[in-house]
Amino acid sequence: MFSDRPYELFGTRQYRFLDYLTYHKGVQTGDFQSIRVCHERSGRFSQWTPHNEGIPPYDHREILPFEIVLEWDSENRAQNYQKARSVFKFLKHSDRVFYLEDHQGRSPHIHVFYADFEDLQWIIERTGAYSSDSQVRSQGKHLVRAIGGKYKEKYYSSAFEEFADIAPVTDPGDVRWPGINLRRSD
Repeated sequence: MFSDRPYELFGTRQYRFLDYLTYHKGVQTGDFQSIRVCHERSGRFSQWTPHNEGIPPYDHREILPFEIVLEWDSENRAQNYQKARSVFKFLKHSDRVFYLEDHQGRSPHIHVFYADFEDLQWIIERTGAYSSDSQVRSQGKHLVRAIGGKYKEKYYSSAFEEFADIAPVTDPGDVRWPGINLRRSD
């Protein structure tokens, strides 16, 4: 599932992943403009810029028009992980295109492609993962942590194949990149 190209520079790997997302955004919507990204330093966000006009690595990126991001934001991190784990297990046994991302925040993020709110709300409720802290985010003003983005100046956001693999990533060389296939067969 993961792309493993250790010879590439870290920023180049992130740039290639953002190019991949931009291409599929264009295929789905006709809008081939680069994905907007920003840096975050000491809690301050830089101006959003197209990813091909700045210098990677970036900390945040925009959500794609056909992407929904699930996360849980209660102060109880263990409970957040438990809820995310139940949704992750459900999705693994479905035909959904998704990836699991963690940056050592309150909960992992689950990026789901080609799904709608009602469908994901049903999944969250069916798995018992619903709470007032559940967040289903879609395209709009909110940016999400980019794979390879830093969190709290210490941790890097990384993709993980399994919940059991989630561990703090403090070295950019240890970041894993999702090997998702966004090509639609229909």
